[in-house]
Amino acid sequence: MKHLSTLALTIMLAGCCLFGENKTTNQQCNFAKSVCENNIRSFKKGITKFYADGGMYIIKDINTGETLENTSVGFDENTIYETYFPKINFENKTSPEKLLNKYINLVQTSGKGLHQKLRENVIGGTGSTGRKANVENAEVYGITATTPKDNEKIVITTFLGHFKYADKNYAFIFVMDEPKGITPTYLWNSAGWNIVPTAGDIIKNIVK
Repeated sequence: MKHLSTLALTIMLAGCCLFGENKTTNQQCNFAKSVCENNIRSFKKGITKFYADGGMYIIKDINTGETLENTSVGFDENTIYETYFPKINFENKTSPEKLLNKYINLVQTSGKGLHQKLRENVIGGTGSTGRKANVENAEVYGITATTPKDNEKIVITTFLGHFKYADKNYAFIFVMDEPKGITPTYLWNSAGWNIVPTAGDIIKNIVK
């Protein structure tokens, strides 16, 4: 585990730069510098690979509520969008951070049945949309949503969940805006094919 830095528990990496075709990148990160750098690299790689317009993610300490990382690439983090997670009947039209906060409250107040559903969605078989985020050394829980925008072919994909590692609990939300289906995904553009593996790469950076 890359430990949180001591002197830099404020902002490790912040500010704006240009990525791709005028995609503004913002990162506020309280992990060690090398983790922050690997995370933004992994996220940009995912956006490029799936030809997405942009995206964002937030990682929080479940126990303290502290934001450990808030990163966006070509995406307004205050965007209000609609999601629906059928496996847990969790529906919202809200911003990513408010959705994450509601999720944290949900997992803190729910019994083992919900946690089992979220875990099975990562370690289960066919139909488990979070399988590509099943990271060694981390106990990952999560649920996905693929939300149409203007039509069924233009979507926002979301991976919402948490993971446990070294007696710590981290909550996360990963969002990708308008990813495209590519040949390796059999032209599917749903969350399990794009934002989930991208999230898995970032979780690996944190726990390795």
